[in-house]
Amino acid sequence: MLKAAHGKVTEEQELEMVELIIAPGGPSVSALARQFGLSRYLVKKALRRQMGEEAAKAATHTRWSESMRGNQNGVGHKFPSAVAERFSAERRGKGNPNWKGGPKARHRLRYRDIKAQALERDSYRCMRCKSREQLVVHHIVSEKDRPDLLHDLENLETLCRACHMRHHHGH
Repeated sequence: MLKAAHGKVTEEQELEMVELIIAPGGPSVSALARQFGLSRYLVKKALRRQMGEEAAKAATHTRWSESMRGNQNGVGHKFPSAVAERFSAERRGKGNPNWKGGPKARHRLRYRDIKAQALERDSYRCMRCKSREQLVVHHIVSEKDRPDLLHDLENLETLCRACHMRHHHGH
Protein backbone atom coordinates (compact mmCIF):
# COMPACT_ATOMS: atom_id res chain seq x y z
CA MET A 1 0.00 0.00 0.00
CA LEU A 2 1.34 3.39 -0.99
CA LYS A 3 0.90 6.51 1.13
CA ALA A 4 0.08 9.76 -0.66
CA ALA A 5 2.61 12.57 -0.49
CA HIS A 6 1.12 15.94 0.57
CA GLY A 7 -2.36 15.24 -0.79
CA LYS A 8 -1.15 14.16 -4.23
CA VAL A 9 -2.43 10.86 -5.53
CA THR A 10 -0.56 8.84 -8.13
CA GLU A 11 -2.32 6.75 -10.74
CA GLU A 12 -0.88 3.65 -9.08
CA GLN A 13 -2.56 4.67 -5.78
CA GLU A 14 -5.82 5.38 -7.57
CA LEU A 15 -5.81 1.92 -9.13
CA GLU A 16 -5.07 0.35 -5.75
CA MET A 17 -8.02 2.25 -4.25
CA VAL A 18 -10.30 1.01 -7.03
CA GLU A 19 -9.24 -2.60 -6.41
CA LEU A 20 -9.88 -2.23 -2.70
CA ILE A 21 -13.26 -0.48 -3.02
CA ILE A 22 -14.71 -3.00 -5.49
CA ALA A 23 -13.56 -6.05 -3.52
CA PRO A 24 -16.36 -7.81 -1.60
CA GLY A 25 -16.37 -6.48 1.95
CA GLY A 26 -13.90 -3.78 0.93
CA PRO A 27 -13.24 -0.66 3.00
CA SER A 28 -15.38 2.48 3.12
CA VAL A 29 -14.26 5.80 1.65
CA SER A 30 -13.35 6.94 5.18
CA ALA A 31 -11.24 3.83 5.76
CA LEU A 32 -9.48 4.35 2.41
CA ALA A 33 -8.81 7.97 3.31
CA ARG A 34 -7.20 6.92 6.59
CA GLN A 35 -5.27 4.12 4.90
CA PHE A 36 -3.81 6.41 2.21
CA GLY A 37 -3.47 9.50 4.41
CA LEU A 38 -5.91 11.51 2.30
CA SER A 39 -9.13 13.39 2.74
CA ARG A 40 -12.37 11.66 1.78
CA TYR A 41 -12.78 14.28 -0.94
CA LEU A 42 -9.47 13.26 -2.59
CA VAL A 43 -10.37 9.56 -2.36
CA LYS A 44 -13.75 10.17 -4.02
CA LYS A 45 -12.11 12.35 -6.67
CA ALA A 46 -9.55 9.62 -7.44
CA LEU A 47 -12.27 6.96 -7.66
CA ARG A 48 -14.34 9.15 -10.01
CA ARG A 49 -11.29 9.70 -12.20
CA GLN A 50 -10.57 5.97 -12.47
CA MET A 51 -14.12 4.54 -12.50
CA GLY A 52 -16.32 7.32 -13.82
CA GLU A 53 -18.96 9.26 -11.90
CA GLU A 54 -21.74 6.66 -11.79
CA ALA A 55 -19.53 3.64 -11.08
CA ALA A 56 -17.74 5.49 -8.27
CA LYS A 57 -21.08 6.51 -6.76
CA ALA A 58 -22.37 2.96 -6.95
CA ALA A 59 -19.17 1.50 -5.44
CA THR A 60 -19.08 3.92 -2.53
CA HIS A 61 -22.84 3.63 -1.93
CA THR A 62 -22.50 -0.16 -1.76
CA ARG A 63 -19.92 0.20 1.02
CA TRP A 64 -22.36 2.28 3.06
CA SER A 65 -25.35 0.01 2.56
CA GLU A 66 -23.33 -3.12 3.33
CA SER A 67 -22.33 -1.56 6.62
CA MET A 68 -26.01 -1.33 7.62
CA ARG A 69 -27.17 -4.74 8.77
CA GLY A 70 -30.51 -6.33 8.00
CA ASN A 71 -33.14 -3.92 6.79
CA GLN A 72 -33.53 -3.32 3.04
CA ASN A 73 -34.06 0.38 3.73
CA GLY A 74 -30.51 0.57 5.09
CA VAL A 75 -31.82 1.64 8.49
CA GLY A 76 -30.75 -0.32 11.55
CA HIS A 77 -31.11 -4.04 12.18
CA LYS A 78 -34.23 -5.97 11.26
CA PHE A 79 -35.22 -8.45 13.96
CA PRO A 80 -37.36 -11.54 13.37
CA SER A 81 -41.01 -10.58 13.88
CA ALA A 82 -41.40 -12.61 17.11
CA VAL A 83 -38.42 -10.82 18.68
CA ALA A 84 -39.61 -7.43 17.47
CA GLU A 85 -43.08 -8.06 18.90
CA ARG A 86 -41.59 -9.06 22.27
CA PHE A 87 -39.41 -5.91 22.35
CA SER A 88 -42.45 -3.82 21.46
CA ALA A 89 -44.61 -5.43 24.15
CA GLU A 90 -41.90 -4.90 26.78
CA ARG A 91 -41.74 -1.16 25.95
CA ARG A 92 -45.50 -0.50 26.07
CA GLY A 93 -47.28 0.98 29.03
CA LYS A 94 -45.44 0.66 32.33
CA GLY A 95 -42.44 -0.92 30.55
CA ASN A 96 -41.73 2.35 28.74
CA PRO A 97 -39.27 4.65 30.54
CA ASN A 98 -41.52 7.63 29.64
CA TRP A 99 -44.58 6.11 31.34
CA LYS A 100 -46.46 8.68 33.40
CA GLY A 101 -49.35 6.63 34.67
CA GLY A 102 -51.47 6.21 31.55
CA PRO A 103 -54.54 7.97 30.21
CA LYS A 104 -57.10 9.25 32.65
CA ALA A 105 -60.18 9.71 30.47
CA ARG A 106 -62.45 10.83 33.30
CA HIS A 107 -59.91 13.51 34.26
CA ARG A 108 -59.69 14.74 30.66
CA LEU A 109 -63.48 15.15 30.40
CA ARG A 110 -63.66 16.95 33.72
CA TYR A 111 -60.69 19.17 32.76
CA ARG A 112 -62.39 20.10 29.48
CA ASP A 113 -65.36 21.46 31.44
CA ILE A 114 -63.16 23.34 33.94
CA LYS A 115 -61.10 24.76 31.06
CA ALA A 116 -64.27 26.10 29.40
CA GLN A 117 -65.29 27.71 32.70
CA ALA A 118 -61.84 29.39 33.04
CA LEU A 119 -62.02 30.77 29.48
CA GLU A 120 -65.50 32.14 30.12
CA ARG A 121 -64.52 33.59 33.52
CA ASP A 122 -61.55 35.40 31.89
CA SER A 123 -63.79 36.70 29.03
CA TYR A 124 -61.72 34.79 26.45
CA ARG A 125 -58.76 37.15 26.97
CA CYS A 126 -55.14 36.65 27.99
CA MET A 127 -54.81 37.78 31.60
CA ARG A 128 -51.43 39.36 30.88
CA CYS A 129 -51.64 41.10 27.49
CA LYS A 130 -55.45 41.02 26.91
CA SER A 131 -55.05 39.28 23.52
CA ARG A 132 -57.86 37.08 22.19
CA GLU A 133 -55.58 35.03 19.89
CA GLN A 134 -54.30 31.46 20.48
CA LEU A 135 -55.58 31.13 24.03
CA VAL A 136 -54.49 28.36 26.39
CA VAL A 137 -55.53 27.60 29.95
CA HIS A 138 -52.50 27.58 32.25
CA HIS A 139 -52.14 25.88 35.63
CA ILE A 140 -50.74 28.50 38.03
CA VAL A 141 -49.36 25.75 40.29
CA SER A 142 -48.24 22.88 38.06
CA GLU A 143 -50.10 19.58 38.01
CA LYS A 144 -46.80 17.83 38.75
CA ASP A 145 -46.30 19.82 41.97
CA ARG A 146 -49.92 19.69 43.15
CA PRO A 147 -52.05 17.06 41.37
CA ASP A 148 -54.91 17.82 43.77
CA LEU A 149 -55.27 21.29 42.15
CA LEU A 150 -55.70 19.85 38.63
CA HIS A 151 -59.45 20.65 38.52
CA ASP A 152 -59.41 23.72 40.77
CA LEU A 153 -60.78 26.69 38.82
CA GLU A 154 -58.81 29.11 41.03
CA ASN A 155 -55.58 27.43 39.88
CA LEU A 156 -56.29 28.19 36.20
CA GLU A 157 -55.67 31.34 34.21
CA THR A 158 -56.15 32.13 30.53
CA LEU A 159 -52.99 33.08 28.64
CA CYS A 160 -52.21 33.60 24.98
CA ARG A 161 -49.64 31.24 23.50
CA ALA A 162 -46.90 33.91 23.53
CA CYS A 163 -47.40 34.78 27.22
CA HIS A 164 -47.58 31.08 28.08
CA MET A 165 -44.24 30.49 26.34
CA ARG A 166 -42.72 33.52 28.10
CA HIS A 167 -43.96 32.20 31.45
CA HIS A 168 -42.46 28.71 30.97
CA HIS A 169 -39.36 29.54 28.94
CA GLY A 170 -38.61 33.14 29.88
CA HIS A 171 -38.58 34.38 26.26
